[in-house]
Amino acid sequence: MLILCQAENRAVVYSNTREECSSALLRIQSSDKVTSIGLPTAPAYHVIEFELEVLSLPSAPAAVEDSSILGTPELHRKQKDSQRADHCMVTTDHKVSIDCPWSIYSTVIALTFSVPFRTAHSLLSAGTRKYVQVCVQNLSELDFELSDSNLEDKGHATDLRLVPLNTQSQQLIHSKQSVFFVWELTWTQEPPPPLHCRFSVGFSP
Repeated sequence: MLILCQAENRAVVYSNTREECSSALLRIQSSDKVTSIGLPTAPAYHVIEFELEVLSLPSAPAAVEDSSILGTPELHRKQKDSQRADHCMVTTDHKVSIDCPWSIYSTVIALTFSVPFRTAHSLLSAGTRKYVQVCVQNLSELDFELSDSNLEDKGHATDLRLVPLNTQSQQLIHSKQSVFFVWELTWTQEPPPPLHCRFSVGFSP
């Protein structure tokens, strides 16, 4: 988990009547698994408030290996787990440790980040013409607006082109629904070179 604008994160100290008393910089130490936040010193019966803007980059879920022995309970259990994973959001847990100056103990808070989408791609054919289709599935309970969809050739081949057929720059994707993006693949040299693509799309609730 990354702490954004770390140099500007401040905590505000309020009295028990909600009057602002002072402000101070937060002491933040971040690692891959735990982020430690040191609170400033404040008088008794006061409230310390702060806001953090964070960025999480969840890793891809581990692939489920198939068993070579058919009919075993282990195989059925893995198949059920795989089916459930196909319809659930990928989550990443991160721990935040709050260190108070008036206590020898730290308060550990668990933060869970969820990836609301799942993507799949396929290569379609119509005669001699080829198309790349990307399906974006919304796994969350929220609606999102998708924008700036892009499919980029990572190999930067000069004789390959990806022509977008998506007419709308912004699209609404509802909860538990899917949106499809299509690019036509053209090439000038036979046979065409291998295609290694990277898909990206912006989203906002």
